[in-house]
Amino acid sequence: MTAASPAGQWGRKGWLQRFMSGMCRVLGAQPEQVLPEKPTVLHPVEKLTLHNCGLFELYRGQPARPYLSLPGIGVVNKVSLIELHDGLCEYRFELNALPDNIWKCFFQRLFPSTRARFDAKFLMIVCEPEELEGTYSEIKDAMLMANEWYAEDRDHLIPLVMALDEHRQALAEMEENRRLGLRNQFEGLEL
Repeated sequence: MTAASPAGQWGRKGWLQRFMSGMCRVLGAQPEQVLPEKPTVLHPVEKLTLHNCGLFELYRGQPARPYLSLPGIGVVNKVSLIELHDGLCEYRFELNALPDNIWKCFFQRLFPSTRARFDAKFLMIVCEPEELEGTYSEIKDAMLMANEWYAEDRDHLIPLVMALDEHRQALAEMEENRRLGLRNQFEGLEL
């Protein structure tokens, strides 16, 4: 892990300190009490395969849908501002990719507030105007850590799925050899 990666900065000043102070503000706790624990995701390892350097779900024995294929999620554009009631505003931002459920699970562990919602490739923040900068900063920090957790899970799964694919290949070769042996035995019979 490099010094520039978010996970390597737990003890350093920077985005993580802002994130932790924001978490403290949201949860009303001290920094040492809120260090969020990464949720454990039960990945369907038996239903995954490696294809074109990426993880895919298997469907009828063939690679079908990409799995844990997101790039790091980030904001790429400010879209709109809508004034709501009671002094609240909705700020809408476009994301570079559509977050999947696993990424959202990580994000919600890091930012458990209802002030942030995702709708397709959009992030909506609902808050008072004076809270926007702080809330947006906390959300960006949570997104960075969710990206880190997501990449860690993907990196952990790849060797497991690679070993499983090798095992599947060995079983398929054994079955092919068994069938070839049966065919050779049958064809070798004298009439």
